[in-house]
Amino acid sequence: MDKEKQPRRDPLGQRSVRLALAACAGFIAAAGFAPVSLAGAAAVGFLALVYLLSRSGSVQESALMGWFWGIAYFSAGLSWTYHSMHVYGGVPAVLAAAAVVLLGAALALFPMGAAFLTRFIGAPAAVSSAFVFPALWVIGEWLRGVALGGFGWLSLGYAFTEAVFGAWAPVGGVYLVSAVLVFAAGAMIAFMEIPKERSLLRAAFALWLGGLMIGSVALGDVSWSKPAGKLEVRVVQPDLPLVVIARPGDDARRLPRLAAMSDRAAMGGKGLDLIVWPESVYVQPLERLAAEALEPVRVAEKTGASVVFNAFAEPSRGKFYNAIWIAQTEGLRLANVYAKRHLVPFGEFVPTGFRWFVDRLGIPMVDQQRGALPKSPVRVAGVDLALTVCYENMFGEELRDWWTFSSPGLILNQSNLGWFSDPAAVQFTQMSRMRARETARPVLQAMMGGYSALIRPDGEFDRVVGKGAQNLDLTVQAYGGQPTPFVRMGNAPLLALMLLFVFLGIGARFLASRKGSRGARN
Repeated sequence: MDKEKQPRRDPLGQRSVRLALAACAGFIAAAGFAPVSLAGAAAVGFLALVYLLSRSGSVQESALMGWFWGIAYFSAGLSWTYHSMHVYGGVPAVLAAAAVVLLGAALALFPMGAAFLTRFIGAPAAVSSAFVFPALWVIGEWLRGVALGGFGWLSLGYAFTEAVFGAWAPVGGVYLVSAVLVFAAGAMIAFMEIPKERSLLRAAFALWLGGLMIGSVALGDVSWSKPAGKLEVRVVQPDLPLVVIARPGDDARRLPRLAAMSDRAAMGGKGLDLIVWPESVYVQPLERLAAEALEPVRVAEKTGASVVFNAFAEPSRGKFYNAIWIAQTEGLRLANVYAKRHLVPFGEFVPTGFRWFVDRLGIPMVDQQRGALPKSPVRVAGVDLALTVCYENMFGEELRDWWTFSSPGLILNQSNLGWFSDPAAVQFTQMSRMRARETARPVLQAMMGGYSALIRPDGEFDRVVGKGAQNLDLTVQAYGGQPTPFVRMGNAPLLALMLLFVFLGIGARFLASRKGSRGARN
């Protein structure tokens, strides 16, 4: 007599296994960003999360899956923060590593919330995977980008800036790119969950997935802007050392390198229209300096180019702005043309209610003031510029404001990421490339120590340089034309659509409940 066949053991039958796999999936998804920069890993990691959630046994388990996934994802993707805390902040290695994990755990509350609400809503499995969870995920990414000053770093869409899904950026920005990815992943899992005998429903999900893919390919062939003027530009990457505590004479020692690099003959003997210095060239507010404050004016007079540079402004005692200045040849004037609007919490200002925390720790920090948009276009050689300072590079929704009073042909970002290790600069550059795709305008990125670049409107590099002191001399093709749909409408249409999907999921849950009640009565 044959031995009775033993039932096959489900490898995902144990909750602890599913939670461990969720953490592994988050770690894999982080490889979509620098230093690995493998977009497919982000897709696989998210796909695994959706599948594991479909196997979850409870609301609590779903929430834990989202949290474990997020802890691994953010801790791995933001591991470069260890460098700034340990090397520059003097935090012991163990505590710095623990702080990275704690940061990851805090940010992981957003995927945790999406997973929790999906299971709490309780729509049919296919609807939850294909519509409810992806919609809640996108809403969560947006909330993370605006809550407590905003931290949209590692939004999934950034990993696909170069990939086919990135073609959606001019339509709805980085969150739409994320949406297309997560909805495609959800549709794949939903297709697997539907019984084979329900062929019509399976066909509908296959068409939904195919439409997302075909739309991505078709949008890749759309031109959203057109050439409009040129600039001869020099980006000076001086690779000056970080200054933790400003001392008298620092500016006098730092500026000769800037002046020397700016004065060098342009490549090919071309005259220059614009010279760009990165963030943090000056140590003291410009109003406190005499001869050093006029150095950009002397460079403009000698080269015939406008010089755009960054320095703190102190219009009144103790009131500081992180400002962009321009020295122009017309009348040899120096003007403050923009002050940073989006400040870094705890780095540039103290959030409301946390002053006691800063004072208790003895952090030597002075609140900076939020700036405002200029009242007129910032124009160089007939080309309007849209200006951002470092961290502002993350906020495409705010960049749109420049189109309300001007027609930018070029986006300029000045930054200094010397506090962080190399992956931070590469991830930062992914965001610059996304801003180029969203607006269909070139982005000129001027960094202090490396990765200065010119990025074309399609997000591809025109030129990029590595680390060290060097110039980036190039002819910049500015672009114009009608603003992209994202520039015109922002995130509002996408968020409305995501809320609609959530409400459809709630409706599907009640319909399923009513059918179940009728079946029980019959």
